[in-house]
Amino acid sequence: KSRDCNKKRDLPESLLSVKNIAFTYPGAKKETLHDISFEIYPGQTVALMGYNGAGKSTLMNLLAGLTKQSAGKIKFLNDGIIRNAHLIGYLRQEPDLMLLADSVLEELYWKNKNADEKYINNIIDKMSLREYVNDFPLALSKGQRLRTVLGALLARKPKLLLLDEPTAGQDQQSLDEIKELIAFFAAGGGSVLFCTHDIELAGEIADRVILMAEGNLIADDDAGNVLSNTE
Repeated sequence: KSRDCNKKRDLPESLLSVKNIAFTYPGAKKETLHDISFEIYPGQTVALMGYNGAGKSTLMNLLAGLTKQSAGKIKFLNDGIIRNAHLIGYLRQEPDLMLLADSVLEELYWKNKNADEKYINNIIDKMSLREYVNDFPLALSKGQRLRTVLGALLARKPKLLLLDEPTAGQDQQSLDEIKELIAFFAAGGGSVLFCTHDIELAGEIADRVILMAEGNLIADDDAGNVLSNTE
């Protein structure tokens, strides 16, 4: 019998706790999310998977505090998620809309009151952005723009990264760099929840897979157990 990753005895206190949440869009006749519960722990990398329309992006918006659940509770660091929003980095499906500065370097320091120069320099190297630090972000390639946004999120030293389809449309080099970034962040104790349709990516970097279908959570277990389950 496969074990439930949310009940591991050796895990520390959860970073994010989702209890029985539901969500219905205004004017909709039925719920988009139904009775969703799970926890994420420090240092975990979790893949959120399911067909289009399963409710993944809706769930991500709730976790980021952009919308409010219709029922249930979301706790981050045992507190309301909105008050801790600065500790959550959310990469949406349209990362170009998150580019606001005139240079890559400015983007990494954008409204970052506690900027750590050494840490940001490390991010620049990890994301292969050194030669572009003075360039206008929107003039860069798609992969470079995405890495700039991810770098800016990381520069704030969040506790949790929410990534909605971070590898969609990326070439192999960008894909490798994004995987390296996620590993770098998790190795420092950060937690990652990322939406993906890429089974190979989930199998390679995720500790757990949460699988959704029609607004329901239908599996939550070790990545190998979920991805090898033919049912």
